[in-house]
Amino acid sequence: MSPHSMIAACLCGTLFAAAAWAGDIDRDPPPQESLQLVLDRIHTHAGGAAWKERNWTDAAIEGWIDKLLKQLGEATGKELKAPVRLKDVKPAGDTDQLLRGHLKIGKHVKQSSVYDSIVLADGNAELSTVKNSIVIARSVATTSSVENSLIIAGRYFRCSSDRVVNANPTSSILISRGHGEITIARGTIICAPLGIEVSLAENVTFVNCKVNRALNQQNVQMVNGKPLPLGEPPVSALEKQLELLGYMPSPPGALFRFQGRRLFAEKDQPIVDELGAPVKELAGWSLSHVDLRMALFTSGEQEACLIRAR
Repeated sequence: MSPHSMIAACLCGTLFAAAAWAGDIDRDPPPQESLQLVLDRIHTHAGGAAWKERNWTDAAIEGWIDKLLKQLGEATGKELKAPVRLKDVKPAGDTDQLLRGHLKIGKHVKQSSVYDSIVLADGNAELSTVKNSIVIARSVATTSSVENSLIIAGRYFRCSSDRVVNANPTSSILISRGHGEITIARGTIICAPLGIEVSLAENVTFVNCKVNRALNQQNVQMVNGKPLPLGEPPVSALEKQLELLGYMPSPPGALFRFQGRRLFAEKDQPIVDELGAPVKELAGWSLSHVDLRMALFTSGEQEACLIRAR
């Protein structure tokens, strides 16, 4: 039996079918200056090295962030400001794993700790600890813990906990054009229009999003108002042809159904069938992110995002 067949067989016994998240709220047409403007600029910057020059800035990105926070503040009744500005950070080195007062721009950004920094990813941002920072990722942003930070994801964010210390009651803002998940949210402001999963929510403000799960809620505020300047994530025709079935943590991979066949995709590898032969219909596509909740397939600038319900 091939390795892919063995992996698929192990997963089959514990799988459940993927299901769309229900309960999308009614929304007005997105504002003209949407998150896509920022993501397009990040794409340009990630392909060059100009951002590594001293005193580099981008007025359009910072202006959009200010507009977002102003509108979010009006909706929530809170005074919000960016935790850090481009003038406060310096370019990070290629090998720096700890960012402290740094700017990092790249395709897929993976860092251990991010403090007082700005991370702009033209793909996924995989981070451990984020404090007093801004993170914007075109696709997926994940972090273990976040504190007094702004995290914006084009597709999906996942965070283990928002830490609020007694001396600094300022919590974080987590935003996605699509879905999100946070295990422990304390004082957090959250916007995920297509669905958010929460296990513990204390003093949390949900803005324009459907809460799909909150096992423990205390003093939660729901705000449904004017759409934030986000727009909506693009939809790929491939998404309608794929069904997410299961997740394998090691090696990271996803079991999915395509054209009546069960296939296993290993992260960042070509997609092959149970015999190890390339699946010609999926040539050029690969799995760029996978976890218990979602899988993201990419081919160049194209993306197919699969979400499954618990």
